[in-house]
Amino acid sequence: MAVDAELVPAQPVGGAVEAYDPAAAAVLAALEQGTDEHIEAVRPRKTKISYARD
Repeated sequence: MAVDAELVPAQPVGGAVEAYDPAAAAVLAALEQGTDEHIEAVRPRKTKISYARD
């Protein structure tokens, strides 16, 4: 999956942060989902079992 996006411009210190536009929010959501799936795929089986007990 290729993602083409631009960074949000730096905000002045103490200023209000602008909300992401819908396209940026979609990109961030896709990245978050991909990250979660990757972490779940590479986490060792024993770790998954141990986390399930908690």
